[in-house]
Amino acid sequence: MNSAHGTAKKSAPGADHFIALIANAAAGRDWTQDEVLFCLRKRGTSLQRLARQHDYHPRSLHNICKRPWPRGESIVAKALGLTAQQVFPSRYDADGARRLGHRVKHSTGPAAGHVHEGRGG
Repeated sequence: MNSAHGTAKKSAPGADHFIALIANAAAGRDWTQDEVLFCLRKRGTSLQRLARQHDYHPRSLHNICKRPWPRGESIVAKALGLTAQQVFPSRYDADGARRLGHRVKHSTGPAAGHVHEGRGG
């Protein structure tokens, strides 16, 4: 409480607040890399730190939003306090089971339109 004015000081919203906002905004679509990075920073971590904590190369989670990798999706989602299905819904069916043969379309670069077959984890 601010004694000079008799008003309570408002605290900044926590990480859970931002994660909930993004989860609601992203409902039905995969999170973008920026959304993932922002929420991880709010949780006090990063893709590089998570990779190192799980004994992977620091850059191994860098393309998690572009390339399916069940293990990596799980690591990122757990750090956000969510399930992989909540962060990457296009990669899972309604029952939460991994979609086999999940395909990701790359929209940039010389091979625009190229379709990459997802790999299991």
